[in-house]
This record gives sequence, structure tokens and C-alpha cells, in this order.
Amino acid sequence: GYGFDLEEASAQLRRHLKFRKFYDLDNADDIPEHEILKKYFPIGLVGETGQDNTLLVIECAGRIDLVGILKSVQLSDFLIQRFRLQEKMLAAMKEVEAETGKQAAVVYILDLDGLKFDTSLISIVTG
Repeated sequence: GYGFDLEEASAQLRRHLKFRKFYDLDNADDIPEHEILKKYFPIGLVGETGQDNTLLVIECAGRIDLVGILKSVQLSDFLIQRFRLQEKMLAAMKEVEAETGKQAAVVYILDLDGLKFDTSLISIVTG
């Protein structure tokens, strides 16, 4: 990555480590689940797929009222819960790898059935 530019790669790694420290991602298990997001924006780490060391995650984003959710919770809380999920997936992969001695993977199904374009979400994407 970074075109073999060691200085750029080092800078990006330092940036990443600061980000992890700021959000305390090494202790993601201690981040409590946000009750509104738990109820209205469920994402499930389903488990093993039956294929070699492959876990399954399903997100039904098309059936979620994202505008309503973002009116009910702060964007930062939403993002922190996303980070929490990513760390949970990584921990599950590490657990499978420790058990089997083989590299693990995740199949992430993003179900967009029912997704509607909402212009009020553009500012969230563009900042």
C-alpha cells in the first residue's frame, strides 16, 4: 500500500493508532450497546457458514429507517456502534483462527431490499 512509500505508510499507521486510542477500540467489549440502535438497527454476527473458517454477518440496511435513527441518536454514537461491531467481528475471527490455526474470513451480506433514496441523507455522506 501507499506505493511503497514508507513515510506515508508510517504516517497512516500512526493516524490509525491514534484513532483506535481516541475511541478506545482495544476495549470495544466495554462499549455498551446503544439501546435505540440495538432495537432499530440490528446487525447480526450470525456465526460460522459451514465453509472453512468463514463467519457470516447480515445487515438489513434497506429495511432500516436511517433518517429516523439519525434523528434519535447522535452520528458519533452511530459510528461508535459500527466500530464496536467491526471489533466484535475481528475478535470472532481471531477466536476461529486460534481454534483452527487457519486464517478466517467474514462474508458480510448487506441486504438493500427496500432501500429508498432520501435526499436528507446527502449531508451525512458529504459532511
